Amino acid sequence: MQKTFSPQGWLLAALITAGLWIGYANEPSRSAGNLKTSDTKAKQFFVAAKEAKAKSVKLGALPASAKHIPEGATVIISANIGELLEKGGYAEFLKSDIFQDLRGIIENETAQKIMENPAASGIDIYQPVYIYVNMSEPAEEFGDPLISGGLIAPVKDQKALDKALDLATAQTGLPVNKTAEKGFTQLFMQGMPAAVGYSKDVMIAVGTNDPEKLPNITKSLADRMKGKAGLKNKRITTLLRNKYDVAAWMDYEKFMKFAQGMVPGGERGVPEGLDKFTKDTAYTMTMNFEDGMLAADFTAYGNEDLLEEMNLSKGGLDKGLIKLIPENAIMVAAQAVNMEVARDMFNKHLMPLIENELGGELDQIMEQMEEMIGLNLDELISIPKGDFLAAWEGVEMVEGDFGPQPTPKLLLGMTVENRKNLNKLMNNPQLQGMLPLLATVGLQIAQSETGFFICSKDHADAVNEGKAAKPIKGAHRDLIANNDYAGFFRFAGLAKVIQTFAGEEEQAQMVIDELKQLDEVSFSGDMKGAKQSGNMTLKFKDKKTNGLKQLIDTGQRLYESFSNLGIGIDFQEDELKSLKLAK
Repeated sequence: MQKTFSPQGWLLAALITAGLWIGYANEPSRSAGNLKTSDTKAKQFFVAAKEAKAKSVKLGALPASAKHIPEGATVIISANIGELLEKGGYAEFLKSDIFQDLRGIIENETAQKIMENPAASGIDIYQPVYIYVNMSEPAEEFGDPLISGGLIAPVKDQKALDKALDLATAQTGLPVNKTAEKGFTQLFMQGMPAAVGYSKDVMIAVGTNDPEKLPNITKSLADRMKGKAGLKNKRITTLLRNKYDVAAWMDYEKFMKFAQGMVPGGERGVPEGLDKFTKDTAYTMTMNFEDGMLAADFTAYGNEDLLEEMNLSKGGLDKGLIKLIPENAIMVAAQAVNMEVARDMFNKHLMPLIENELGGELDQIMEQMEEMIGLNLDELISIPKGDFLAAWEGVEMVEGDFGPQPTPKLLLGMTVENRKNLNKLMNNPQLQGMLPLLATVGLQIAQSETGFFICSKDHADAVNEGKAAKPIKGAHRDLIANNDYAGFFRFAGLAKVIQTFAGEEEQAQMVIDELKQLDEVSFSGDMKGAKQSGNMTLKFKDKKTNGLKQLIDTGQRLYESFSNLGIGIDFQEDELKSLKLAK
């Protein structure tokens, strides 16, 4: 049965087309059909691109095009397109059947040259490309959010870019005003919410749906081309000076104001009291694809006055809990919090917000809670000492009343500071009535001198002994021991669990096969004051092939497998024809 091409499919086609237009190959490609680009010219470009990369990419230096990013953007995304295409295996893609099919769709010679030889696009693909977005709440309730933004790309060859843009605008079939402005060329369609400008150094596209900004869109473009009121935020410039394949910035304070304004009937802006938690807050991320892995680093900025007062860092998990983690754990997640500071933060800053929001209802809620669990709020939060642990070894079949039952090999634990209040909680009749439910899934309560646990039998035995039969060691132990929060997940163990229950089921087997290509994912970070950092690493079994290439290959294999099972999307012939570019 022939399937229609869904919106998701059109999005995929658009992404592929974009990649083709600014694409990169690290070896000469084949010429075929009516393609006029010679192998010699392609070779020259690829050599030149490598030389340009070595000269233009300087670690620690802020790229020249970054000055065109406006101050105060809500979101900024940056990508090194050349690196991504190279690491993703674009050279192999140029030799693939799908590339040959796509090339056959496009009849225009210039477009073909751009596909085959990225130099023809005029874009410097080894300098970062930037996308920035400004978000504002609707002008009136139930209105559309106001979004403005732009794309900034460095230029390598202005004449080539001029030719490529002429081709692109011709495909619209709409009248485009092309004018020479002071220092740049401008493309603009009257009444359209976008404009494009380019010079020998940079190409910038700007757009908006704000009716107040639309009449001034060409002025906005001119400001961006000049770098007027450009980037000065040190947090952002620090981010953009890093080595990365992809980077992102979010001004969380501005985003929260935007999000709050989107709630129908809600209060405009961040509610009083909560604003001190969002003031000056921002998040950054860099992602790098390396051989055998993907590595991401995160930074959280906050209100310096507030967060320096509330330094939640404890420096790593309690050693007694670490000893209970089994060496063969599939998943481990741990967090160590300075509870003295956390309690102070809750009482001093969060409770007033809750009281302000609930008013007289709060007393009633507190009374109901105390009646139910036998503790008031202060007594309840006095129990934990600040160390929390989750460890999972998998699932085993345990004989029960109704035959073998799947039972998780699980350990959930925490250190205890106020044992008296914990005992008071555990002896509460309502809670006692719920405890038998744990037994139905193979779990039980276990306690040590310093900790409290919900766990399976093997882990309860470990709690009684003070350590696991084979405790965690090496790099995994160091990861948990030396960070405020940390954890890891091993895919081989997950594959075994799925295999146990799925048997030979075909779709499950496909997933298992792909999981076997992955090694593990790990994460860690700190909670030290107003600038907090974290990281995440995904490792593959294949340590020689780039992580991005492996992700793409995984997606392709899954797509082909599901297509073979009749699950997927096919192009219709008439739709393929509609994608052709005119000669």
